[in-house]
Amino acid sequence: MPRLRKTASRMGNLVARNSSLLAVKPTLPHPLFPHIWIRLMSISPRSYPPKLLLALRQQQRDASEQGLSLTECLVAIIILSLLGLAITPPMFLAAGTRVQARRADQANQIAQSEIDRVRSMVERGSSTLTVSDLPAIATATNLKDAAAATPTTTVSATNPLLTNAKCNSSSLYARDVLQVPVSSVVLVDQDGDCTPDYMMQVFRSQGNAATASDVPTSFQVGVRVYAITQGAASQTLMTDRTASLIIGTGPKDKVDGNKRRPLAVLYSTVTRSDTSGGLGGLCRQLGGTDTTCK
Repeated sequence: MPRLRKTASRMGNLVARNSSLLAVKPTLPHPLFPHIWIRLMSISPRSYPPKLLLALRQQQRDASEQGLSLTECLVAIIILSLLGLAITPPMFLAAGTRVQARRADQANQIAQSEIDRVRSMVERGSSTLTVSDLPAIATATNLKDAAAATPTTTVSATNPLLTNAKCNSSSLYARDVLQVPVSSVVLVDQDGDCTPDYMMQVFRSQGNAATASDVPTSFQVGVRVYAITQGAASQTLMTDRTASLIIGTGPKDKVDGNKRRPLAVLYSTVTRSDTSGGLGGLCRQLGGTDTTCK
């Protein structure tokens, strides 16, 4: 019996030195094995040697502080790259379409402002109003068939600058220059830096005036607005229809290589309604005759 107790004591010391043995269930063929197992299970962790406790605590700390592996990092990088590739094209398309829509909106505002300017001059009925204050007359029977203007980006007397800024120029539209030939364009400064951003063609019909030198009280006016881009002076301007604003990043007013469509085209009827001549002229423009439009 003393020998059995001595053997159990040695085994308990062995298990205390190596904690891994606690996880292994001992299998002893000895008939007194239950007594030995009870002895082993009665060993408290507090009786472990300090070095063993320190090793166990360090192992637990290392397990809790374990980070991502290299493979996991590579997978995360691949996923982020695929996500970026999926998001980037729609972002570029949205930005490009927004820029095109913004330019078309500005062009439409420019055209509408010019028509309002001409209409306000006629409706005021000033006695000082002359033909030179109005847009030039287009020779086409149908105003929509008027030929396109010749593009340019250089400010001159025949190509004045329209701007709200205080630009150092002697050729400002609606101040120094009132009428521009149909074949010429008005250069429009939209952002106030005295540099043209758009080209505007303005023209009108003869209206109800007896001759081209008479001031009409009713006529049609047309405005076409083109964007100024790189190489605009050598481009061919078109008149058929406005640029398409389909989704995309490139310019939508460019067709057939070096041709440009207008971003905005407006036609309107201007009439001085407080005179019988103005009402008669409007009646004739709507298809009436001299007999029915008296």
